[in-house]
Amino acid sequence: MLIAACSNNSNATNEKPLANNAQANVQQEIINASSSSDESIVGEWKLLYWVKDKNENKQLEDEERKDPIAGAEDYMKLNSDGSCLCLVFKQKGRYEVNTNSDGKKMFTLIDVNNNRAPKGHIYSVTKDEFILLDGLIFRVYKRI
Repeated sequence: MLIAACSNNSNATNEKPLANNAQANVQQEIINASSSSDESIVGEWKLLYWVKDKNENKQLEDEERKDPIAGAEDYMKLNSDGSCLCLVFKQKGRYEVNTNSDGKKMFTLIDVNNNRAPKGHIYSVTKDEFILLDGLIFRVYKRI
């Protein structure tokens, strides 16, 4: 499924604005979306490669990084207000980070037609690397 990506422009998406209170909660969640470090997901990210979780332990190990799945293209520019420019076509839309009951932060892209594309949970974020885990596939992005 290819999503034609993200923006927080309510005129473009026919969305109704959230109450001030709800908007503040969403913004706080987005700002605090760094999963395993103090780094923020806000910034520009380019997909480096995918990695299969070969032993299915949901841990990205150095040995698994040595056998990447290359050739996929993906791009995301994540803004602190929840808007974004993403994917190969770099179309506007928006993104959300929601915390599940198990504490995992789920990352979702939403296109201008409000189609949602869950990308997995935030595995880790550092100054230069953003990793999403979707099932048994790690998506490793580098900050650009």
